[in-house]
Amino acid sequence: MSQPPQPRDLYFGLDVLVATTGRLLVLMRQGYANLTGVECLVLDEATACWRWIVRTIFMMI
Repeated sequence: MSQPPQPRDLYFGLDVLVATTGRLLVLMRQGYANLTGVECLVLDEATACWRWIVRTIFMMI
């Protein structure tokens, strides 16, 4: 999916978000994704840099 529909969908809100951690990080840095109201967060990352990505996401919450 190209990125333009993603910010639009995030703007209108959703109950479940499925995204790679890298894409989630990009959307958070761009100000499109805000996870402050999230009650449950599940991250699954198979790349070697997952610790850095996960740490960065948690610091942004």
